[in-house]
Amino acid sequence: KKSADPIKVLEKKYLYKEIELIDNLNSTLKSGLKGAIIEVIDEHRFFAEFYDLNGHQMEYNGEFVFKIGMNQFKLKR
Repeated sequence: KKSADPIKVLEKKYLYKEIELIDNLNSTLKSGLKGAIIEVIDEHRFFAEFYDLNGHQMEYNGEFVFKIGMNQFKLKR
């Protein structure tokens, strides 16, 4: 049996899934904020975007996409 590419496995599990921050990323992106994983960088890091309470994409210092670690979010069920 051929071993699965770990990135593909992570993409299947996380890509475009709704997440919730469990760690403050900066003064704007705080714990509890909702978002979505939009790209798997490697086995420990992802690119995500986040939304305010009105569903608008959030911006911080001109950035709309943020690098987050595996331990900084949880999947929403």
